[in-house]
Amino acid sequence: MTRRIKIWLIALCTALCACCAFAGCSIGKESLEDILSRYNCNVTYYGNGGDFNGSKSIFVKDIYFNCGDEGQPFFDIGVSGETYIQRSGYDLVGWFLPARYEDGEHEGEVMYTYIPEGETEAVPVYPVTDENGDVVTDTSGRRPLFAREGVDEEILESEVVVVPSETQVTSEYILNAGDDIIVCADWVLSAQLEYILVCDEDLVLTDGEKEYRNGDIIKSVTFIGNSMSPSPSEPLKLEGGTFVSTYLDPECTQQINPIQRPEEGNAQAYSWYIAGEWTLVTSDKSSVADMFAGMYDEDAAFYVLEDIDCSDMGTFSLNTASDLFSTKATIQGNGHTISNITFSQQTQTGLIYSIFGTVAAQANITDLTLDGVTIKITARTSDVSAYALASSVDAAAKIDNLVINDVTMSISANGNKINNIKYDEESGQTVVSGGWLFGGVASDEELLEQFAGKLTVTGENTVEMAV
Repeated sequence: MTRRIKIWLIALCTALCACCAFAGCSIGKESLEDILSRYNCNVTYYGNGGDFNGSKSIFVKDIYFNCGDEGQPFFDIGVSGETYIQRSGYDLVGWFLPARYEDGEHEGEVMYTYIPEGETEAVPVYPVTDENGDVVTDTSGRRPLFAREGVDEEILESEVVVVPSETQVTSEYILNAGDDIIVCADWVLSAQLEYILVCDEDLVLTDGEKEYRNGDIIKSVTFIGNSMSPSPSEPLKLEGGTFVSTYLDPECTQQINPIQRPEEGNAQAYSWYIAGEWTLVTSDKSSVADMFAGMYDEDAAFYVLEDIDCSDMGTFSLNTASDLFSTKATIQGNGHTISNITFSQQTQTGLIYSIFGTVAAQANITDLTLDGVTIKITARTSDVSAYALASSVDAAAKIDNLVINDVTMSISANGNKINNIKYDEESGQTVVSGGWLFGGVASDEELLEQFAGKLTVTGENTVEMAV
């Protein structure tokens, strides 16, 4: 016992005697050890294969209480810090109270196990006791010895494993003076969550000088807990491709959900990348709006990722015909449909309105269907032109498999003049001069013939004007 501890014990004993005298109590024949036990808490940590601070398999912590102290929270040892526990190849689940025998000769006793040398299965072991029933210790006098029933073999405490119960002990567990408890570590095999690259077989993506191909592991993270959800964020920024999403299957059809920790080996998630630099268009309204608003940027490339129903998205704005706002972007529809989309616009003098504005030679629109397109124009001024789809289309524009179905355009003129669409009062009909789907042509059919097999307009397409 160190000099410092002796001084502390003497001071404590003196204080206890004073307290008892003041309270009119007598210590009587109670030993100093008994007195101190009332102000001391002992916690024995069994590493169960793990080592504390890299050396000890069992750790004992004494917690001292002053007179009148309330309980203290359990000292929850983790895998880092001043006092830590680690086990190679395993992850710490947590600390648990020991399981105890519920019946038989050892009823109520802690369940200890041991794996004999050369064997793989754990067997029960019990503390060795002498003829007086006292636990036998090693030569240090501190470590209990254990043995299997019917086997003449002494086993050190550091070699045994305490069987954990289902009761986990955390920092919310309150220790009180006089407590003497055992806790044991529970472990699971270490596992990684691997993010697997899914891309075209001939695509090579890079991170600096490192190259990645389809099927490569691009990121690994330590598996935490019994289940873990892959992150929806891009696992690794790769040059030459655009991250789409992470899925549970290599076909990229199952959306991410919690993955159960594997019993052995690692878990996998699959991250889909597409070749090139793209802006993904999804069922989010802002994503659709960004595409229609950003089509005039020659460097923009939009990738429609899924069928999109715009029924609950409100309205979108039309584009105007000008060199600045002409469609020059690349739009890859991937065979998807954008349906039930509504455009609404109030006009200004001298402008020409349509969905795509002026389609320039740089435009590249492929494999996209617009189904159920509604255009509502409110004329606030005269000298306005309105077309449903485009005010003009350059013959060099790259259009392939663009299908537009069921277009309805309604114009509230409010007494103002629309250059290409008029209301004939005698017939009560809307009269179109040239085309109303497309501008710059004698008729819509002329442009459709020009892009035959590449641009198709189907369904019930109507234009109506109200004066």
